[in-house]
Amino acid sequence: MNRRELLINLLLLAAIAALAYAILAGSEEQPDLSMASTVRTARPGDLETTFNPEVARKKYPMLGQTALFQPIITPTPTPPPPTPTPTKTPDIKAALGQWRLSSAGDGEALIENRAEKNPENQFFSLRVGQSRSVEVEKGVMKNATLKKLDENADNPSATFILEGTSEEYTLKMFD
Repeated sequence: MNRRELLINLLLLAAIAALAYAILAGSEEQPDLSMASTVRTARPGDLETTFNPEVARKKYPMLGQTALFQPIITPTPTPPPPTPTPTKTPDIKAALGQWRLSSAGDGEALIENRAEKNPENQFFSLRVGQSRSVEVEKGVMKNATLKKLDENADNPSATFILEGTSEEYTLKMFD
């Protein structure tokens, strides 16, 4: 260690010692608490105040108009409710896939529903514009309407539309 570093270290040590002495010497003095313990007796004139509301309103014009407990940080807004999932468009091919055109004549189509278990309800007839209820999903019923009947073609066909869709489904007599 050279002479310069030694002088700097001694100077810093002296400064630290002087600061420690000043702290210790200052803590030995006790404040005089005799003034605080004197009890003042109240006189009748001291109970009356000289409060003037007009002067107070002029001195503090914003008193009572600001929110005292307003949050410093803006609270997080509640998230909006989730958008409801749109209703699924029914599949006309799945709904009418078990139907088969049995015959077409005199403006009427005879349809066989192969999904029907009861033999009495397995066949039904429809005219153009008439509807028949069909199950598109488990427990969901929609109306299938006969839109067009082509009974004079080589392969007669019946075109259906399903409620809730814009698609058409054509049943042909000979596949």
